[in-house]
Amino acid sequence: MTNIATHTGSYIGLESGAHVASDGWHAIGSQLPEGASATETLEAAGINWTVSKQPIRAAIHYGKEDSGVWVDVPGKFALVRDTDNKVFDVVGKDWRPYQNADAAAVFDAFIKTGQVSAYAAGATQQGQNPFFVAKINKSFTFLGEDLNEGFLLFTNPHKHGLVYGVSAFSRRFWCANQVPYGIGRHAKDCVRFHHNARDSFRSNPALAHKVIAESVEGFERLEGQARILAGGKPTASQLAAYFRQVWNIEHAPEGTPAALAKEINERHDRIFEKILVAHNDQPGIEYGRGTWWHASNTASYIVDHVAGRGDEGKRFHTAQFGAGRERKKKAFALALEYARA
Repeated sequence: MTNIATHTGSYIGLESGAHVASDGWHAIGSQLPEGASATETLEAAGINWTVSKQPIRAAIHYGKEDSGVWVDVPGKFALVRDTDNKVFDVVGKDWRPYQNADAAAVFDAFIKTGQVSAYAAGATQQGQNPFFVAKINKSFTFLGEDLNEGFLLFTNPHKHGLVYGVSAFSRRFWCANQVPYGIGRHAKDCVRFHHNARDSFRSNPALAHKVIAESVEGFERLEGQARILAGGKPTASQLAAYFRQVWNIEHAPEGTPAALAKEINERHDRIFEKILVAHNDQPGIEYGRGTWWHASNTASYIVDHVAGRGDEGKRFHTAQFGAGRERKKKAFALALEYARA
């Protein structure tokens, strides 16, 4: 496992990784040189391995004893990493492995536009979820020195039912909080394509330019939304309602037995108190203190740096790719609703 140094400690969960930054806030695994190509990124991040489909056989058991009979499992294959025979998933006969090198080639098509640069790469979930990060040549600063930068996240999951995708997020410098945002006019969450379309970005460079342009458009829309958030201040009751909605903190419904209701309400009150502590202690609090921008950043700060202490690897993955990412999107959208109302 790779330790990821941050301003709050270390995450343990990336199987391998590399990052452009050399400071203690953002260093992930190996050092990635500025201006790195996709191939260099692949090598530095330690994800220059391949996967293959291997036949599956099953041992037949009668009762508790092994009969010694093995049978082939028709139409099913183990998706295996070739370097150490680690099984990532079980796939069908028509499933086509999409190699990390193929994903890097798509990543390279974006880099060659000159509008983004390689920023980080690695793999979570014991290697099952390789990713690349590119930095967009776009940022905005408001409220004095509150710097926000745009990024593209490329994922290549070795898991049945998932395909290569490109999504976007903004990172706030002061606390390294990350907020996903939609790409393009229709605010699509992610641009996905089927494994069989592996040559689309390489054979048609205009597609990469289009995705980048739509990402910049989404980032500019995000800037406008951030300014709306910074211009509105919630009342104490609104703030409480907001946090309870984001974390689904509800009091025990009427009719719940008294002892159980007391247990539920006390547990939820403890969660709420921890949220308020994070709200008042997060880095960068001086920028937009007491506004909806402050409130929305509380959610991203908790997801990215506080939730799941003791299992930092899980937190890193969920904040980037899973339920935490969805919570951050929900928090930002809900804060925007409140601010506009």
